[in-house]
Amino acid sequence: ITIAFVANWQLSLIILVYVPLIGLEGFAQIKFLERFNADAK
Repeated sequence: ITIAFVANWQLSLIILVYVPLIGLEGFAQIKFLERFNADAK
């Protein structure tokens, strides 16, 4: 991470913002699929 900040700090900030959002999207998708699967039974 330090090397990324030294090389291009703007890109590093964008990545630090988007990585948690991608994780949250994956978590929401799993929860949605679990609920959809439970409703299908």
